[in-house]
Parts: sequence; C-alpha cells; structure tokens
Amino acid sequence: MDLLDDVVGALRLGRVHTALWVVEDNGTADWPDTAHVAGFRLAVAGQAQIDLSGGPVLTLAPGDLAFFPRGSAHRVSVPPGSGGASLICGAYDIEDTWRHPLLADLPDVYVVRSQATSGRRHEAQAPPLGGSPSVGTDPDVHHEHREGGASTRALTQVVVDEITRSRPGRDTMLGSLLDLLMLSVLRAWLSSSDATGWASALRDPVLAPVLRAMHERPEQVWTVAGLATEAAMSRSGFARRFTDIVGVPPLEYLTRWRMQLAAQRLRSDDAPVRSIAAQVGYTSEFAFSRAFARNQGVPPATYRRRYRDGVTTKAATTFTVT
Repeated sequence: MDLLDDVVGALRLGRVHTALWVVEDNGTADWPDTAHVAGFRLAVAGQAQIDLSGGPVLTLAPGDLAFFPRGSAHRVSVPPGSGGASLICGAYDIEDTWRHPLLADLPDVYVVRSQATSGRRHEAQAPPLGGSPSVGTDPDVHHEHREGGASTRALTQVVVDEITRSRPGRDTMLGSLLDLLMLSVLRAWLSSSDATGWASALRDPVLAPVLRAMHERPEQVWTVAGLATEAAMSRSGFARRFTDIVGVPPLEYLTRWRMQLAAQRLRSDDAPVRSIAAQVGYTSEFAFSRAFARNQGVPPATYRRRYRDGVTTKAATTFTVT
C-alpha cells in the first residue's frame, strides 16, 4: 500500500478545480483564507510574485509551483515592466473535519522549484533566497524544494498543454494530471530534510511499520500494546515516541484515520453503513455511528445524503483579479 496515495485519496472531496490566469504588467489576484481548500499556483510563463501576510514575498519563474495546504490568504501579482505572466491555479476541496498531520505539518506555502530555475536560484529575477531552503523570518511560513525533477517538469508541460487546448475529455484528463502533480509535490515534501511529524514518522524505521499496519488493516482490533508489538517497543516507549513525532496519541490517530476512510467510502459507494463500520474496525453499527458523528458532526447516513446533495462539497475558492 502507498500511504501517500492512501491519505490523499481519503482527504480529497470531489473534483479538482482549475483555471488559467493570464495577466499583463502590474496585475494582481487576491485569494481569501479558505481552510477547506488546498491550492496551488503553477507558473507557466513570465514571473509572478506571491505575498502572504506576514511572510516573505516569493517570486515564481516558469515551472515553479507554490502549494498552499491550508488555503492561506495571499496575493499573486505580476511586477510592472516584467511583460506579464500566466499561471495555472488549482484548488482541491479537502475534508477539513480533521486536518491530517501530513497537511497540518506543511508550511503555509511550500514551493517546488523546477530544476532549471533551481540552478539559477532566481538571482537575476528576485532578491537572493540565501543558502537555506527556508526563507523569511518564520520557517513555518515557507519552505522550498530546490529540484522538481524530470517527472514534475514533464507533468507540468502536459498540464499546460491540456489546459490551453480544448479537446475531448479535457476535464477528466486535467483532474488525473493534477492529482499526479499534487502527489509529486507531497513526495518532494516527504523527501525533504525540512519534513516533520507524519512525514518524518514515515521514514522512521520504528514508526513506519506501525503506520503501514494501521492503514493496511484498519479493521483489526488494535490496542496500544498491539501497535507497540508492531514497533518492537515497550507499550509506554512506543506511545511516547508516536505522540512526540506524529503529534497525536496512536489510538487517536487510528480513530481519526478510520473516520476519514469511512467518510471516503460513504461518498464513493452504496455499501450499507454496517458494512463500512466493519471495514474500519467496528463490530457495532451503533458504536460506529456515534464515533462518526463525533468526528464529522453528523451521523453516517446524513453525511452520505448531504454529500450527494452537494452540501458537504465546498465550492472552489473564488478570487478577485485586478
């Protein structure tokens, strides 16, 4: 099982929203603060600047991608005299009743530089970014991955080609491509030395087998002692290590993860609630419904009905272009 793909699949709601933004010199676009949306800005041509309130002003060159895991408010602008720019703007509606540690641990904006621009470090285009991958006074605001790699660059080119041409199956093609692009960005974060929390636990030789066991066998009756056995540690030592690194106790993580899986399955198929309850480790439909309602705010049947009526799927982020 690929845990990264597992997490992204469980958290994303509905389809991906995309738009191509083309602007001349001195244009701006403002994005509001939308916690339920994870968004990205992919520079296609020209240069664009991203300004987060209280954070650094970042310059994107063609091929650079800025990812906003929590939908933080920001402004995108094109410097006067630069000749204009175009960006692909995307939005993922995220199940936000529980922000998975993978997204919670990311900085407000994570920039993946293309290989070409990382070599030049934007010295002729923007203020020097310095020798550290973290920029600005607050390292929690912004991190960079300097080398996007060949696969990311190839994906970027195909996305640009699809969004700028009207061909049959375009929306379906774009949705799949942007899923791959998002996974590529998160993979860069997982491999980064800046990665903390869940991402670092995935590289931990002790905790990684435990996370994999939780994800592969959510229906199993897990206890802290049983999970500690997977880690080959004492019960107390394991619980302390898991909580310190992941940020929540092991059984709390397991319960929340089970509820995310249940929500995904309620959205994606017509299986009876009792069947979904069994799939995520509950022998009692009543106990499952109570746990689900505590986590999601409504019982499973209500959640399914509201999702299919379009209530739980948030609208894509709206933005103002000037």
